[in-house]
Amino acid sequence: MKQALLIGPIFDKWHIDHLAHLVASEGYVHIIAVDGGAEACRLAHVIPTLYVGDKDSISDEALAYIELMQVERVELQRQKDVSDFSSALTWLGERDVRSIETLGFVGGRLDHQLAVLGEMLHQQIDGIFYDEKQTLWTATQRGRLPKKVVVSKAEYANFSVFALIAPACVSVDGAVWPLEKCVLRPCVSLGLSNEFAPKAFDARVLVHEGGALVIANKELSE
Repeated sequence: MKQALLIGPIFDKWHIDHLAHLVASEGYVHIIAVDGGAEACRLAHVIPTLYVGDKDSISDEALAYIELMQVERVELQRQKDVSDFSSALTWLGERDVRSIETLGFVGGRLDHQLAVLGEMLHQQIDGIFYDEKQTLWTATQRGRLPKKVVVSKAEYANFSVFALIAPACVSVDGAVWPLEKCVLRPCVSLGLSNEFAPKAFDARVLVHEGGALVIANKELSE
């Protein structure tokens, strides 16, 4: 059983179907609806273990669903210094959860997405962000061994590796443009749009120091 799944407010039929699939096939200790993510739970007939939010994006129907299912709630003030997502991470951190999966946070407003990814790396939480067209990983080196992310050639067309909030030392193999303990500065293009080596089955990203963001695209950009 996996640790935690966080559900955000960006959803369509793919997200709803994938949510139902994840919950049925993977199993999670914590399923957290982050504000408007409660609507996706309602439509997918998923009962979260926790609702976190300030209720600025939750529908009346989703709120009634949360109340009907007697879901534990952490209700926040709308006037606050941290986001609903950050508050959910804090709740998980208090329970020593350092690895999560998410659905419904990729796409939409760029400022929201930067805050979500920045919070993950700042709090040193490893995560997977699922989307119909791409998958994102946040990976932080915390122990003696490098943190590894494996990107499957069978599933993805290409991938990128970035440092986001601070420099990160990374290696990449199984790729056309490998890296060997290369220090990436935040938001530079050195790790942008890498491809799989012809004979490779997958590519591996190793984070030796700091935290990195890996983005794998399911389709080639036009």
